[in-house]
Amino acid sequence: MNRSRKIVAGKQKIVFLILIVTGLMVITPSFAGEFVAVKEMQPAPAVISVGPGFPEDDHYGTLDEINSKGAIIGDLSYKFASSILFLSASGKPVSSLKAKIGSIVHFQVNSKRKLIAMWPDP
Repeated sequence: MNRSRKIVAGKQKIVFLILIVTGLMVITPSFAGEFVAVKEMQPAPAVISVGPGFPEDDHYGTLDEINSKGAIIGDLSYKFASSILFLSASGKPVSSLKAKIGSIVHFQVNSKRKLIAMWPDP
């Protein structure tokens, strides 16, 4: 009888250890994923210099979508301001943006986060 209790106690310890190890295997990647997500969400530099003829206080990102109402840049949606300036890669004003979906674009927003200027990466 004493021997059977020791066997049961030993099996309980093994089951407990298996549960602990399994729990750690499930929890650890989810914490690691949170740290990766935080690292990926670091903001890009808000001010960069792209050369003469371009505004100095611009943002940039990948052009995901553009339509008559606005654009999605770097997975963020922006609406066009009532007046928007499109520039060519050389810095000259143009009537529409000459950039392909998936390309890098530079842009400026006003205080209401509406697009006021956009141009392709020179």
